[in-house]
Amino acid sequence: PSTLLRVFDNSFFPPLPHAPHPSPFPLTVRGGRRDKTPAPVRAILVSFFCLFTLMAGGCSSHVAPTGASSNASPQTRASDQEDTPETWRQLTKSLGGQQIASADSFAVIVPRSDLDLESEMGQIPISAGIASKFYFFRCPCGKVKIMGEFVVCDYETGDVLDAIRAGQFDVVSVAPILQNTRPSMVSIRFQAEGDGDDLVKAIRDALDHTGKFPAQRGG
Repeated sequence: PSTLLRVFDNSFFPPLPHAPHPSPFPLTVRGGRRDKTPAPVRAILVSFFCLFTLMAGGCSSHVAPTGASSNASPQTRASDQEDTPETWRQLTKSLGGQQIASADSFAVIVPRSDLDLESEMGQIPISAGIASKFYFFRCPCGKVKIMGEFVVCDYETGDVLDAIRAGQFDVVSVAPILQNTRPSMVSIRFQAEGDGDDLVKAIRDALDHTGKFPAQRGG
């Protein structure tokens, strides 16, 4: 406060003309220096300072802890979710393929049965892992998460990538899965999270760009 009050020295308030004492603006001495700030002005400044301090303290006391509000909502959402194999089947039924339920995830395997795959090894059966795989699970925050891979022909890669990126999927890797095959096969690995219906729609849109899948979909 003393530093604030020193602003009001002779440069701001010119000296008052000599007048008989007692003066209506008594002078005080601070640190050997005469403080010539009029007493009413000092009183107003002190009042404003106290009021500001009280307001600052009052505002901070009414701010709710951010941790409490942020933690309550996820717990509420998580408690409302009850995932069963049947709920996952209903969510993913439009993808077709084989559905596999486990204790903490749900898998959908879509074989590339539309392909006739040949290589230097000869004919490669589709059952030897030539399939797209999608693994669904739910995090405590309530969001559905998914990870997996598309197994596509090299000429399908661009369209599939465009479809899953439109769904805000993160592409982890794009790589060949076999050598010297006809057609050349590519694995597109990905991960994503969000609303379950939105995730399934993005996968379905991507699968529409692979082989004969649209004609095979139906259950």
